[in-house]
Amino acid sequence: MKFQTTKLRSWRSSYSRIVSLHPTYFTTIDPETFSETNRYNFQALTKLSPDTSTPDVFLMEIDKEKYKYKCAHRGMLLTELKRAKFTYEMNYSKISSPNLNLKVFTAERQRRTGERVATQLVVYPYALVERDPNSQRILQNYDFLNITSVGFLSDDPRGIVITVSGRGRLFLVNGDGNRSDLASRIKAGSEECGVGFTIGAGVTSKEFLETRAAYGTSVGEAMCAYSVTKQTQRHENSSSRPRTLTLTQDNILEKDTITGSTVSCRSLKSIFAIVRCSASHEPSADSTNTNTNTNVNMDTKIRIEYKDGLSRTYFSSKRDALACSILDAALSTGNTDVCVTEGVSDGYRLLPRGVREQATPKGGLMETFFGPDNIQNWYLKRLGRVATARLNASGLHNIQAEFCPEVVVAALEFNANVSPEGISPSSDKKHVQNSLTPVIKLLSYLSHTRTDAANQGGQTSNVTPLQQQRSEEAASTLLQAVFRIVKCIAGFRYFLEIPECLDVMAQLLTSRDQFTSYWAVKVLGVLVTCPFSPRNREQEFVNKQVLLAPPIITNTLVGILIGGSTSGWDEAPQPPQPTAQEIQQLKEAEELKLKKKKEKEFALLHPKHQEAALEAER
Repeated sequence: MKFQTTKLRSWRSSYSRIVSLHPTYFTTIDPETFSETNRYNFQALTKLSPDTSTPDVFLMEIDKEKYKYKCAHRGMLLTELKRAKFTYEMNYSKISSPNLNLKVFTAERQRRTGERVATQLVVYPYALVERDPNSQRILQNYDFLNITSVGFLSDDPRGIVITVSGRGRLFLVNGDGNRSDLASRIKAGSEECGVGFTIGAGVTSKEFLETRAAYGTSVGEAMCAYSVTKQTQRHENSSSRPRTLTLTQDNILEKDTITGSTVSCRSLKSIFAIVRCSASHEPSADSTNTNTNTNVNMDTKIRIEYKDGLSRTYFSSKRDALACSILDAALSTGNTDVCVTEGVSDGYRLLPRGVREQATPKGGLMETFFGPDNIQNWYLKRLGRVATARLNASGLHNIQAEFCPEVVVAALEFNANVSPEGISPSSDKKHVQNSLTPVIKLLSYLSHTRTDAANQGGQTSNVTPLQQQRSEEAASTLLQAVFRIVKCIAGFRYFLEIPECLDVMAQLLTSRDQFTSYWAVKVLGVLVTCPFSPRNREQEFVNKQVLLAPPIITNTLVGILIGGSTSGWDEAPQPPQPTAQEIQQLKEAEELKLKKKKEKEFALLHPKHQEAALEAER
């Protein structure tokens, strides 16, 4: 996990720092250079608390040194820091386990089916944790950050209602006074994490059960439904639970296939991302779900991430149709954050899901020359630096053999911190060019990593199917970065000036990897439809004339449209490979584009320089 912070100092100016969490330590990073400035072991972290006198400020004591930082999302940062420190002490520290000092509350959990089951409740430094009373296995984490209220049953002295994500969970706590003690500990833990604590309204057992039964019943007509299976921590040792995902005009519902009752009901506007899981981008286990079956078919796995930090993982034989339906439904509600991705972004993002940086121009000489100091620019410049360094250090063979992992990571970080709406339309032209050019060149290398069977023109190669797959997966990540960059004015204009651009688009549109083809189509869609206002119709016309001229591109697009191409997400026959004539036409289009560029540059020269240029050419 990473967080954007400001290090505060009493007698010197403050400065920005990225706090990055790791299993045994955490670091601070200079966002301009991305170099590590400090590293602290969790064992040395002796105090961590919010500053009650100043919003967004928190205090740390490390090896008897005191530090003060500011973070706009203090509650989330403290939650993750406390989680990481507690996990370290449980798994790595030689000191006695901190779990021994925690009070265990025995209780019963009220199920939606009406029955009650024995459980244990423990207040960790960052969450209320529900455990199996026999195996001590964690069944559920209720982070203080996500608990909206804590209420009590008015007709049972044992009943406590924990409300998370709009739905209450009823527990019956055993022992006199333990219910109040549990609530007090939750309140204290919430305050230590810098988040609010709200007392919910008292309800009777009957009212709670009636409310639970009515949950998700008044959300409108169903537009479509998909059968899925789900594995959770609660049902770790049992078979997958059959579920039905239902989409209405404004909501997504998870229903129990057997009983028909609603398990969860979430607004489509609350969806942050749809993760189309693959073996190479396997998402880490989250606080609400885990998959313990290592033999599952990754081609059926889909993960829905919500803006409140929660996630749900399902398996469906119609995964891509489900992903498309959720995407279309969410976009129709005005949700501009949602997109389909290949992996989890939590470890790369500096801001919580769905939160966008509020740019506040500071002015001054530094900003005039180097651009604004914000997250978007940090990662745009970093992507350009890393991609350029890779090009300068490696040849074609090394790039195709190693798939430039450091550039892929830089692209993942960029994609995670820039919304699908793209970078700011007024982004600095120099930064855009310095990032877009090397990324397109790398894509050119990656797009030609093909097996003999997939090569155009019958060329032979030593590339294995696995190498081609890994290369195309890396290309899909870089394409998502290109998609965000060309949405600005400079990127939209500059793309065609990169010599390799036409060849890259032609190659990636015919990728065997469906996700790579999908993002190639998305990039092409942006380039032929001006994404910003006022609309640049002249550049849009030029883009259409150049990008849609090569038959290899238009034929592939038609194949995708009629369903005869594996570039679509559904299983379909391989599209016909381009003929030698089509390849020659593509080369001629490249040469014509280069010739027009030279003529344009020549026309801008002074007459004396034109004569010198003509003489040199002769």
